[in-house]
Amino acid sequence: ACISSAVAVGASTKLNQEASFNNWHKTLQEFFAPGVYIYSSTGDSNSSYEYWDGTSMATPHVTGAWALLRQASPTSTVDEIFSALSSTGVSIKTVCAGGGTRPLIQVDAAINKLLGIVTPTLTVTAPNGSESWTAGSSQTITWTSTGSVGNVKIDYSIDNGSSYTTVEASTANDGSQSWTVPNTPSTRCKVRVREASDGSPSDTSDNAFSITTSTTSAITVTSPNGGDSWESGS
Repeated sequence: ACISSAVAVGASTKLNQEASFNNWHKTLQEFFAPGVYIYSSTGDSNSSYEYWDGTSMATPHVTGAWALLRQASPTSTVDEIFSALSSTGVSIKTVCAGGGTRPLIQVDAAINKLLGIVTPTLTVTAPNGSESWTAGSSQTITWTSTGSVGNVKIDYSIDNGSSYTTVEASTANDGSQSWTVPNTPSTRCKVRVREASDGSPSDTSDNAFSITTSTTSAITVTSPNGGDSWESGS
């Protein structure tokens, strides 16, 4: 990894978090790739497989990804492929001292980047830029898109995702939705915005995701004897 021309790779989990055994150096590691509980071939026989953990599992993912990008765009340079993987990866933060983030490779997005294909995406903005909402308040969530995104749907849940209410956006690419956050302290609201190809609520797409928000309980004060007049000295 210390060689200047090498691509240093760290291991991530299936939850897109840094693996507990991962080594980290803020100026050396360049990518994350899956490296936990990977079903891989072994040397025991021509047909033997086992589950393995390690950066030795993560590195082949990047090697294979690099080959796929080269196949998709044979004339792309090393720097262009590296940039495509870096700029389209999912950011993962290290737990090591000093902190820092590195991209988890996303092969399809990197190929689209190399080929100049703009993939429609949706961006959700929570009220006040925060995911902590006040119980009983009226909140508005907005979304915008890049590329041509048709028939945008917003689904919101006030029971931690047990059920969703679906609202069709008034415009295809941008929109907003407001509702009152419930007072129940244990309730967690979930919001997701997605692209539905034919308008069916059961449709899914790669653009579907959710934001989980927490609510807080309102405080109610009751004065003695139901009144605001108190006897002095009592």
